Amino acid sequence: MEATNSFLIDSTLKEIAKAYTSGTLKWAKRTRPKDWTKLLVQEAMISKTAAEGDLVGLKEALSEYQESISGLCKRFRKENLR
Repeated sequence: MEATNSFLIDSTLKEIAKAYTSGTLKWAKRTRPKDWTKLLVQEAMISKTAAEGDLVGLKEALSEYQESISGLCKRFRKENLR
């Protein structure tokens, strides 16, 4: 089960990295505390579902995490890279 969890997590992180805008997370931590907290909660859910071997839950948690970071990147670019 661990290999599957690792594969899912690694695949998601690679996809996030492809579209990530440098500086987004630092900006979010500094200026968007609610969004930053949401990311931390999502990371905890990823860890929990992975530890439990809940593949359906892990896929959902990873998808939500990826969507959150993608949304933050879009906002960061809009507000900072004009």
